[in-house]
Amino acid sequence: MKKRKAAKKRPKPRAGLERPWNNGAWTDARMRAFAMSALRRAAWPPKHQVIQRAFVKKGTNTKTGKPCMLHRCEECQGLFPKGSMKADHTEPVIPLSHNWAEGDNFLGYNFNEVMRRLWIEADAGWGVLCEGCHNKKSLEEKAARKS
Repeated sequence: MKKRKAAKKRPKPRAGLERPWNNGAWTDARMRAFAMSALRRAAWPPKHQVIQRAFVKKGTNTKTGKPCMLHRCEECQGLFPKGSMKADHTEPVIPLSHNWAEGDNFLGYNFNEVMRRLWIEADAGWGVLCEGCHNKKSLEEKAARKS
């Protein structure tokens, strides 16, 4: 007989936090994460065109051993399968100088500005990075926003 996996214990909600969203379950931060995630998931065609421009040659995926299309990372110059490439905004969607307490922004963002910066054309402000370089750059940007 198979053993059942132990259910993960959910952390108890912290007391004293205002939860105005999702019938009292979500804070502003959780709602902001949900909204940004939904916007980022939108299938913006220029984003995919940018990744296509990084195509170099046909090759073999080192993880699976199957044929694939290899693309060059603009940062490390390595060759990677298309699925390992990320279209990166050269100008961050959330500016490094973002002030969360600014004005009458919804959830701390001016979403009109966020969408203008998020959905840009293929020839304006994109880089093509492998997952490793993209994650490193994103962490550096997050740290810069905090300082």
